[in-house]
Amino acid sequence: MDERPLEPAVAAGIDLRQRAREIQREREALQHGGGLAFRSPARMQPVIRPVIEQDWVTMLRQGVKPREVTPQFMDPRELEVLRDDPDLALAWYVLTNELGVVRDSEAMATLSDARGCITWVGGNSKIRDEAEGCGFCCGARWAEMGTNGIRLVTHSPLRGVQIYGPEHWMDFQVRWACTAVRILDPRTRRLLAVVNMTGPWTKVHSDTLGWLYRIVLRVEDAVRSAPHRMQWQQLLEAAGPLERIGAPTLVIDRHGVVVTTHNIETARVGDRMFPGTGKITSGETFLPALGWCLLEPLPAHGWLIVRRRQRGEDNPRIRVTLDLADPTQLWVRVTGPNVSWQSKIRPLHAKILQRLARRPEGVTPDGLNTDLYGPAAKTTVIPEMSKLRTEFGGLLQPPGKNKYKLGPNIILDIKQ
Repeated sequence: MDERPLEPAVAAGIDLRQRAREIQREREALQHGGGLAFRSPARMQPVIRPVIEQDWVTMLRQGVKPREVTPQFMDPRELEVLRDDPDLALAWYVLTNELGVVRDSEAMATLSDARGCITWVGGNSKIRDEAEGCGFCCGARWAEMGTNGIRLVTHSPLRGVQIYGPEHWMDFQVRWACTAVRILDPRTRRLLAVVNMTGPWTKVHSDTLGWLYRIVLRVEDAVRSAPHRMQWQQLLEAAGPLERIGAPTLVIDRHGVVVTTHNIETARVGDRMFPGTGKITSGETFLPALGWCLLEPLPAHGWLIVRRRQRGEDNPRIRVTLDLADPTQLWVRVTGPNVSWQSKIRPLHAKILQRLARRPEGVTPDGLNTDLYGPAAKTTVIPEMSKLRTEFGGLLQPPGKNKYKLGPNIILDIKQ
């Protein structure tokens, strides 16, 4: 049983219009610097749900303007890569069969990847046309569009959530009610996708969330039994026991997804080890998460990856460009002998790499924490460093002596 909660927006029998007026007053007060009243005199309950209030405060801290932000879109080639993902394609196939009723209702459905990027859209054509006029369509990075259902299930522990009318942060979204539920990879229990139902805020119903959750469970059952899982078993058999190799080793499938590992803490089953624009070729190469590795093809359309021991100055130099020219899309680009790849990077992780580049002698966790958050901050940088090491561990020295450092052969350039 999944313990992460479902959070509906309204209780049965509630006056929707009165509730919307209360939320709108609180929203306007917060956006204009007046703070939150928190309590409704009629019910002596918080007017704004904690999960909404927390995200509203995040929007304020990030300077997100409710009237000025426009959606950012993926490169069309990246969208095609997502649509080729067998798990996402199967999830959408099942959803289109299960959600057939949506076509005849005042609602639309979307499927997003684990980052909140919309890959498919279906449902009522009138609602879809209206949404597309606001940029709510295929390719949009919707987790970056203020407080909304897709954002909350990708940025919080909630399994599913409803966002009701003025609970949205962006002005153009307040006319909608959204119900979003996570789809988990049944093998790894990691976030695979998000299904979202959107319709007029006056049509919101607390039962919709439970109904959509039950459909998601059927999607996960289908993914669990999908034929491509057989390929993983074939790869395991082709690779044999990894312990015999005597070095940190992993196996990936043709999509670059980890099938199994041995003695590699920064890689987990289900991780995608290659950037979307990376190339998989035989021989020695430099991987963002692992550093220098040897790659050998396996018969079942996969790869055996053996991590080389770090040999300091014996390793070729790797030139890394941190591209900050476009604040909406930050990139890491890496070149070197038999190496050429690029990957998007989160803004906070880009700041961390900048700090490490300026301090080649290394930075302590406390020092980096102060640089990023200030001396009085309660937030700790350690979880973010763990995430950064998972994605770009090859650029960093192994943990040791209580300091974070770039790798000894990494040359970091910053483009602004």
